[in-house]
Amino acid sequence: MKILKNRQIKEVQEEFRNLFPGLKIKFYNKAHASHQLSSKESEISNEAYFAEAFETLKEDDLPINPRLSVKEFEQMMEDRCNVYVQVFRRSNDMWIQTSMSDDWSLGDQNTKGMHSYQINQK
Repeated sequence: MKILKNRQIKEVQEEFRNLFPGLKIKFYNKAHASHQLSSKESEISNEAYFAEAFETLKEDDLPINPRLSVKEFEQMMEDRCNVYVQVFRRSNDMWIQTSMSDDWSLGDQNTKGMHSYQINQK
């Protein structure tokens, strides 16, 4: 997943959703602690470009592995790119922040999100 100054946030969000259709990510202008929620007020518009949203952005091409925990993924984004991200999982017709399950892998979160969505569609 490429984090580049000239990319819009929505491009990276779409790239992530293609890998994990039961999950989505949102970007924020400040960090959150593990197992904590991010506030709506600090959410960055998905129309923004990374260069304008994150002054100290470090460009990188991140390997995204389904075995990474949510906590590891969010920390990797902060450590390697200086961006703050929160993972959301589909729960029926809603999207919930995964703060209470930050120790789960992205793959497990995605499976749970996809299962929840499929059950709701029946």
